[in-house]
Amino acid sequence: MNYQRPISICKTNASDLAGEIIAALSATSLVFKGENRSYSIQLIKAAEKLFELVIRNPNKQGTYTTDDACGKEARQFYNSSGYLDEIVWGGTWLFFATGNVDDGVFYWNNKLPASAVLLTRLMYFRDPGYPYEETLDLATNMTDLLMCSYLSSQRFTFTPGGLILLRPESSSPLQYTATTSFLTKLNGDYIKLTQSSGRRCSTNSFSIEKLQKFSISQASTYIDFISRVFM
Repeated sequence: MNYQRPISICKTNASDLAGEIIAALSATSLVFKGENRSYSIQLIKAAEKLFELVIRNPNKQGTYTTDDACGKEARQFYNSSGYLDEIVWGGTWLFFATGNVDDGVFYWNNKLPASAVLLTRLMYFRDPGYPYEETLDLATNMTDLLMCSYLSSQRFTFTPGGLILLRPESSSPLQYTATTSFLTKLNGDYIKLTQSSGRRCSTNSFSIEKLQKFSISQASTYIDFISRVFM
C-alpha cells in the first residue's frame, strides 16, 4: 500500500472497534492453536485483556466515530449505529477460542452461552453453508461442551437436593439455576428435532433423556424452593 494510512488513538468509546479486534484475535488464535500454541495463547490473552477493558465500565462504552479524535475521519465512511452487537460478536468468538465454561453462566450480564445455543439452532435447522460452516461448528461444539459441564458434578457445585450452583458465592444464585434449566431444555428440544439420541463433547457424551431430566429436575427443585420460601 503506497498511500497514507493515518493512525488514530482512541482513549474513550470505540467499543465497536474493540469488539471487532477481540473477534479477530480470538478467531486467529484458533487458526494457530495446532501449529503455534504459544502464539495462539498470546492472542487469547490480548483478546481477554481487551474484552475486560471494554466491559469494565459501561459508561465509557460507545462507537468510535462519535469521538472526533478517534473516528472523525471514518465517520463519513462508516458511521456505526451501535456497538452492542460488536461486543457480543467479540465476546462470542472469545468464548469459542477459550472454551472457558466459567463464561457459560447465562444471566442478564452474559448472553454468550445463549448466543452459542442460538447459533447451534441455526446450524441444525437453517444451515446457511459457506462461509459460515466453521463459525457454526464452533458454536455447536461449544454448546455441547456447556451441556456436558452443566451435567458434570465435578465441574459445578450441587446442593444436597440436586440444585446446581453455578455461582455459590452469589447472593442470588437461583437466577443462574433458572437460566441453566432454560438453556438445557431449549438445546434438548433442538437435538430431539434432529432425531439424534444425544451429543458428544470431547471424551464425554450425553443423551437427550439425561439433558431433559436435568432441565426438569432443576426447574422442579427451583419452584419447590421458591414455594417453601413464600409459604
